[in-house]
Amino acid sequence: MSFEAWVEALRAPLFSASREQFAGAAVGVEVGEPLRAALDRVLAAAPDGTCEELSRWRKRLAGFEEMTDGERAVELARGLRLCQAEFGGGAARAGAGVRARAG
Repeated sequence: MSFEAWVEALRAPLFSASREQFAGAAVGVEVGEPLRAALDRVLAAAPDGTCEELSRWRKRLAGFEEMTDGERAVELARGLRLCQAEFGGGAARAGAGVRARAG
């Protein structure tokens, strides 16, 4: 898969949760493992020295299942914000933004 595809795979559960207004099943603990796996793939594919904020967020997600619903909602919203800040509005721009910062 391309880097852009990994970014979109990370955004998918975040967008799903936001459509549900961070409530109900979208915030359930079943989101934690797929979200961490998608984030791990993005971090592994990103050039060294990039995505530092996402790396810090990954550490917070280690305890996702133990968080309250409200805490999980905050972390999902944080993920949306970080993806927007790191990659912009779409996958086509994501790889270019990371490459530009890395170079």
